[in-house]
Amino acid sequence: MIEVIADASRVRPSFQLVAGTEYMVSAHATGATGFLAPTAIVAPALMRKLYDHVCAEKYKQAHDLQVDAAFLYRLFDKHGVAGLKVGAKLMARDCGQARPP
Repeated sequence: MIEVIADASRVRPSFQLVAGTEYMVSAHATGATGFLAPTAIVAPALMRKLYDHVCAEKYKQAHDLQVDAAFLYRLFDKHGVAGLKVGAKLMARDCGQARPP
C-alpha cells in the first residue's frame, strides 16, 4: 500500500487515501488521511476522538481508542450490516431492516 500511495502522490500531489476500516492508527502511518468507519453509527464520539488523536499524532491516546474501536468492529463484523442496523436501532438511530443477500 505504501508503494501505491507514493506512486500516486508523485503523479497527483493532491491524492489522498481513505482507509475502509476502523484501523486508523495503522492506516495513518501508511498515508491515509481519513477513514470510513461503519461502527461510527453506534459509537460516533469514540470514532471522532480516534480520528482527532490520530490527526494530531497523539498515538498513545489513539492506540487506547483503537483497541475499543477494533473490539466494536470485530463484534459487528460477525453479523454484517444487519448487526450494525440492530446496534444503530439500540442507539435510537433506526436505519430500517437489512435487505436480504
